[in-house]
Amino acid sequence: MIRIKYEQDGFVSEMLYQDMPGEDYAKYNLAVESIPQPDNVSGKQALPYVNLETKEVYYKYVDTIPTTQEEIAQLKQQVQDLNLAMAALMGGAV
Repeated sequence: MIRIKYEQDGFVSEMLYQDMPGEDYAKYNLAVESIPQPDNVSGKQALPYVNLETKEVYYKYVDTIPTTQEEIAQLKQQVQDLNLAMAALMGGAV
């Protein structure tokens, strides 16, 4: 049983995956058998929400700030793509 505490807008603020001795379960608004896994969306973070009508868990995806390594990888890919495009325009290969 997964116990879920959510806010008025449905945002999940806390999840308890196993019962703990001495835990106050009254603060949890919902108990479910399972929750769906979030999709892995590049550049997005999955935030869990509860549909207030159906009491089902779903995810909203928000933009994340890319790490320095991610930015470098993106820039390297763009440079490579530009080099290939220039070579194709000039009739040669890189």
